[in-house]
Amino acid sequence: MPKPLLLSALILFTFISFSNEFSEDVSEESMLDEQEVLKTITLSVSPYRKAARNKEEEYTLLAEGTINKGHHELLALYEKSYFSTLDFESQIFIKSAVENIVITYDINHFWGDFTYFLLYQYKRETQNNTDIIPNNHLGGIFGLKYDIIEDGKIWKEWSVSFIPLYEYLKENVELNQNGTFIVEQYKRNNIRNSMRMKLKFEFFEGKVTIKDTFFYSPAYNLDEKKFVSDDVDIKNKVKISYNINENFSITLSNEIIRNERVEKLRRYPRNEQIDMFTIDYTLIL
Repeated sequence: MPKPLLLSALILFTFISFSNEFSEDVSEESMLDEQEVLKTITLSVSPYRKAARNKEEEYTLLAEGTINKGHHELLALYEKSYFSTLDFESQIFIKSAVENIVITYDINHFWGDFTYFLLYQYKRETQNNTDIIPNNHLGGIFGLKYDIIEDGKIWKEWSVSFIPLYEYLKENVELNQNGTFIVEQYKRNNIRNSMRMKLKFEFFEGKVTIKDTFFYSPAYNLDEKKFVSDDVDIKNKVKISYNINENFSITLSNEIIRNERVEKLRRYPRNEQIDMFTIDYTLIL
């Protein structure tokens, strides 16, 4: 079974297993201390996505499931994007696809305003059915989030978090050597110190939500035993959502990305700006 399908099956199995376990816990303890189990499934489609860096035009499909019980929260996400990309050297549009899988587990407020979390992420990217990034794994089990502001009247969240992530990256890069194109493979084992700051505001009784999320993730190369100055992921994403009803919402987002490794290996500009329109359907089980 291909790795993305295997990981997708793992996500589904994990989600169902936790769902059944949480449900059994509730039935056993309902006479003593009943805790509500909240399960949600969100399906999203982005019919419009425009990237300024290389004139990408894309649509994205996303499925997300969450289970909440007391302080515990499990999230599983699968996302696949299809887009056309302008190659800077040939000036020809090529078809690309990106698969993204994320699993997180949180213990909210396990100690005052602190939340413990773990995270796993898998990414695969293809161009014209050829693997550009066949494997990119990120995982960490010692994450901490601190809530500075939470559940205000309008200002709903201001939090900062930190998690050291082990990253295994395999990347195929096409190089031009005197007119002859060859493919060279790069492998990296990194520790990526991922820092995040998140802001959230709600207006008109929750009808309109504004979120801003900033990431800063420098990499320490385990093979070379040094910090890599040209491998720092910096991202900032702003999302404005309007809740049509309890199931449907629409979102406009703007994301700014800076990645010098992309410029060095793929000859893309290091700065990127992505605008996206998304339609979401959320089902509460």
